[in-house]
Amino acid sequence: MRNQSDAANYFQSGPALLSISGGTNSTVTYRILNDGTLTFEKNSTTYTLADGISYSESGFSYFDSGYNDITPAAGNTLSEAQAPNVHLAKINICFTEQEDTLELSTHMYPNNFRFGSKKSYHQ
Repeated sequence: MRNQSDAANYFQSGPALLSISGGTNSTVTYRILNDGTLTFEKNSTTYTLADGISYSESGFSYFDSGYNDITPAAGNTLSEAQAPNVHLAKINICFTEQEDTLELSTHMYPNNFRFGSKKSYHQ
């Protein structure tokens, strides 16, 4: 989230994937796959970060400045119109191993989002 420089860069993120665009025209993507795998994609290479993830209990959520949930458009990803409204992201990952579970959840402000949008004279 550190390199997410503009809320519009959340375009095509959704409940099972988080796409982060950095200032160097590079994009990294985190995906929760329905087989219980958490992956990280960068430079066309995919790395497995974890397996044993509960797909139905894990995901990414997005909130506007009023902390209202932003529901992804058809296709299960944020539209170009929705993405600029993202003010806060929630990451929820539930690890499972047989009958044991560990749920980790956090809310994250992308870099400097708490100060609001960039003004035109900063761009």
